[in-house]
Amino acid sequence: MRKLALCLMSAILLLIAPAMEASQLNSNTQTVTVNISVPESISISCTPAAVTLNVTTPSASNQPLGGPITCITNWALLTSRTQLVIFEYFSSDTPFAGLSAITAGMVTASVNGGAVTPFADSSVTQFGQAGFFGPNLDNLSLTAGHYVSSQTDTVQLGLNNSNLIPPGNWAATLNFVAVAI
Repeated sequence: MRKLALCLMSAILLLIAPAMEASQLNSNTQTVTVNISVPESISISCTPAAVTLNVTTPSASNQPLGGPITCITNWALLTSRTQLVIFEYFSSDTPFAGLSAITAGMVTASVNGGAVTPFADSSVTQFGQAGFFGPNLDNLSLTAGHYVSSQTDTVQLGLNNSNLIPPGNWAATLNFVAVAI
């Protein structure tokens, strides 16, 4: 008897289900366009904000100027870009305010442990920026997979001929910039 009741219930449900489905009513399909906008960007951040050379024994040889300076460059670039150049420069050939005895060419930089290279003593223009340039932190060819990325570089500054510096406190501003081409 129980089996018969169960069979009857199952049969009734099977007959009702198509009737319920037939009563369903759907609206039209509305579409919505979803756009994603990612702006192109480059940023560079260097620490520490200041390095110091404490000259205890003036020398004609290269002496480190504190540091190292660590620069982190982040970028999100269009795929039409082919190159990213990260560089450093002084705005003046006598970057230490009030001290004409030290020229930009007496300051050196070693990038990522590379060769110690002096800054230029002649102003040049790179990518629209005039200055007295040191060695580039990098010159990257951009390819697929590298349009959104970051890089960390270290710069160890030095000074030749610290024996020419008179007693006092002297400060210069070193500029770092990244340019996408």
